[in-house]
Parts: sequence; C-alpha cells; structure tokens
Amino acid sequence: MVFIGIEIGGGHTSSGEVRFDYDRHHNRDEIEGFTLSNLARTPLGKNRNADYILNWMKERIAGIKRHDIRGIGIACPGVIEDGRVLFSFNLKELQGRDITGELRDETRRILGYEIPVYLGNDATLAALAEWHLGKGKELKSHPVEA
Repeated sequence: MVFIGIEIGGGHTSSGEVRFDYDRHHNRDEIEGFTLSNLARTPLGKNRNADYILNWMKERIAGIKRHDIRGIGIACPGVIEDGRVLFSFNLKELQGRDITGELRDETRRILGYEIPVYLGNDATLAALAEWHLGKGKELKSHPVEA
C-alpha cells in the first residue's frame, strides 16, 4: 500500500512515496514497516504562484501512475480548514484555493478513480509524526495542536 506525502514550505516543495509493509510487525517502539522512495525536492523561486505549486504537485502525481496509491497527505504552513489554506503568512498565494479538490480531480483523471487527499498544518503533522515515530513515542501523551 502506497501513500504520497507532499510538503509545501515557504521556500520549497518536497514529495515522496511511503510504502507500508503490512507483513511486518508495526509498533510505536520502532521505526519499521515502511520504506520511502521517489523523493523529490524543488525550490520555490520568487516568481512562484498558486498555479506553479499546484502544477508541480500534479506533475508528481502524474509521474507515479500506480494503482496501489491509497491516499495523498499534504503538509502546509498556515491555518487549514476543509482542504483549503485559510491563512498562511509564507504562502499567501494558496489562500482560499481548494487544494484537496484539485488534486482529487487530478488523481481521478490520471488513475481513473478518486483517492483521498488530506491537507494539514505542517507543525501539527510534524508533532504527530514525532509522537508516532520520534522521541515523542516515549511519552504517554503528547500535545499535537500547533
């Protein structure tokens, strides 16, 4: 099972595939059971705009063309709600854009079916990852809202 992870930063975008190996034991005590591949990082120039960023994400999805993709997760700085960036100091050009809807449409066009697309605040998602995979896994509870 493969998931696509995308990070939209103030100065770059990154993406990669995460493949989970469900034949291996999973637990929060060890980072195992998944592999990362097809990693890419692209700087965002000063001439960036929302279309440039979304087209980059669409090109990454189009380059994968796999039928075992189960979802796409996107981390972005700012206030995120219902698949949209409501406010972002670093990425004002994405404010109000239906990022998840556009990428769902793109996956339907490329793959022939729709897959889930999730958009979340980058700091919140980093805290969740730290809790599940990093030093936070040693804690019984962990603040995840940023």
